[in-house]
Amino acid sequence: MKACNRPQTALAAEPRLFYLCVVLMTVTNEDGGRLNLFAKEPRMELMEPLSRGQLRQRSLFYLVGGVAVVLMIGVTALVS
Repeated sequence: MKACNRPQTALAAEPRLFYLCVVLMTVTNEDGGRLNLFAKEPRMELMEPLSRGQLRQRSLFYLVGGVAVVLMIGVTALVS
């Protein structure tokens, strides 16, 4: 995030805080002049199904991770 010269956020009321540009937030004014921040929702993306190569790569990743966990448990048991 970038630093702002003139923040338009609820942080403006506190001079000791470091002011940041609120890129992902929407600021609204409530009754009584209070500021309220709302997060902007990310855009929805349609995911395509995984190909065989991606499924194989993911399975290999899980297998290597499982072996690493078993090895760490074994080393811990030997050390203690």
